[in-house]
Amino acid sequence: MNLSINPAVNNNYNSMNCNRRRNNTSFGMAVKVDESAMQIMKDQTLALSTKKATKFWDKLSEMISRNEDNPVNVIIRKCNHRKALAAEVVDSEAATAVDNKVHTQPFMFKNGSLKFAEKAEKDAYTINETNKKLEALPKAEEKDFYAGGELPEELAGEFEA
Repeated sequence: MNLSINPAVNNNYNSMNCNRRRNNTSFGMAVKVDESAMQIMKDQTLALSTKKATKFWDKLSEMISRNEDNPVNVIIRKCNHRKALAAEVVDSEAATAVDNKVHTQPFMFKNGSLKFAEKAEKDAYTINETNKKLEALPKAEEKDFYAGGELPEELAGEFEA
């Protein structure tokens, strides 16, 4: 299942490209793992000690449960040109969406650390808080642009429901 391709969204890149692309609003929960990341995760955790591998899976499970209600998504997937994981932050607010942010594992010493995903999680939290603050702002109406808050008579009929 490729989580990043939605026919309703104009998506010119495939799921394994680390470039930024516009968002996809069809996700329900905040942290998801793309199929392209499964083999990388398996290879990396098998190379770890039992204790570190258990810690890796526990941290990933905690991250998923912590972000279940966050509408901003973090998708863990494979990087395009190397065997490493990337965490992509996808803004779910379609009207004011920002470009996706991608955090990748370091080039060397991929020792089961999820610091790249934790950075993406912080970005997702920041985007979610910003979206909430934007929703709370009062919206300007057409009449607010005219002196005294009244529409001119020639425009009054156009904006009445």
